[in-house]
Amino acid sequence: MNTPVKINFLAGLRKSSLLADQQIDAAIAAVGEGEPHLSRHLVSQGLLTKFQASKLRTGVSGFFVDKYIVLDFIGKGGNSVVYKARHRHLPNRIVALKTILSASLHENEEVEARFRQEVDIVSQLDHPNVVRAYDVLLRRNDIFLVLEYVEGCDLAQLVGQFGPLPVPDAADYALQAARALAYAHRLSVVHRDIKPANLLLARDGIVKLADLGLAQVLSRRSTCEDEVSTTCLGTPEFMSPEQAESPDTVDTRSDLYSLGATLFHLLTGELPVKGNTYMHKLKQLLTVPPRPLLDARPDVPRGLAELVDRLRSRLPEERPASADEVITLLTPFARKISQDGDARNWDGRRKAALVLDVLKGKIDAEHACAPYGLPREEFEAWKHRFLEGGAQALESGANTSSAHQEAIRLLYAKIGAQAMELESLKSRLQSIA
Repeated sequence: MNTPVKINFLAGLRKSSLLADQQIDAAIAAVGEGEPHLSRHLVSQGLLTKFQASKLRTGVSGFFVDKYIVLDFIGKGGNSVVYKARHRHLPNRIVALKTILSASLHENEEVEARFRQEVDIVSQLDHPNVVRAYDVLLRRNDIFLVLEYVEGCDLAQLVGQFGPLPVPDAADYALQAARALAYAHRLSVVHRDIKPANLLLARDGIVKLADLGLAQVLSRRSTCEDEVSTTCLGTPEFMSPEQAESPDTVDTRSDLYSLGATLFHLLTGELPVKGNTYMHKLKQLLTVPPRPLLDARPDVPRGLAELVDRLRSRLPEERPASADEVITLLTPFARKISQDGDARNWDGRRKAALVLDVLKGKIDAEHACAPYGLPREEFEAWKHRFLEGGAQALESGANTSSAHQEAIRLLYAKIGAQAMELESLKSRLQSIA
């Protein structure tokens, strides 16, 4: 019988370089070096995350990926894993790190080819409803895709927690997803895995399309087929029939089918296709007609029900012709921005936050204004007043406290540093693409 290996938490902690020796010594002086008291104390003080403490207790001591520190586990797909991480030198910069599972990387060259294809595609996309790519890191034999971190939940989790969503909310989320698809389709990118779990809902209500692991560029299809198998991949509950039958021939209308299936789920809480196994679900998808939305939820407006049923038509030619058409058809049913939500009625802090997002390069002015119906000239006036106010605060004779002046100075210095970093990252992504 093998003797269990005793893991020395303290030794692993020192080896990890997560904390300075002084921080560790101070913690030991407070609670001792015994476990689990030491790790719990460090977590309670915000010096370690629960994830880091848990991994240290199992003997893991490597938490650094280039200039990022891994903080937490976000999720795992078929062949990839995603972590939450923080920039070592910009503590407010939180990102998601996506990489291939080591076993998949060594066992299947196709997995690596598909991941590299995802890196190539996502690096070209820049839209407020698409998770952004910031960087690509090469570490030994591993590839890491550095992505925007979205604080919130995915739409599958939302339905799982609250059940069927109110009609205006569900329509609004689908509308935002349609905007992302319209943008991607204009670049000839087909997502091929639209589903609630791949639509992330941020705390500010913005929906972002994630996980382009199965995405394909139509203009490069012949090249991609040489590198990546066109075996049936995807989620049967939300997959179009043509993708199940012939995945190498799908076009943008396949994404529209999946969007319709997603909206059906948001409105009913039901899975559009049911089955006990993957193959059983595929058979149901190909042989059982889609359930009309009004049968599952009679209170849905007839026009919206007709749109969802059209999106889920078996024949692609019976669906709306484009995501732009879907946007037009969905808009009347989506949640309206209330008077309280009118951007022109926001307080100064919220206006400044939007201006800062644009100055930092997180979003361009056009996309910052669009979700709120904010006139571009109104936003430009905000930006002008923001910059003018900052300049006045930095004047030596300004009637403000020295602490306030210093805070403003540091804020502008931070904006400048982040803008320079963004330009560098964009150049790097373009060179890789």
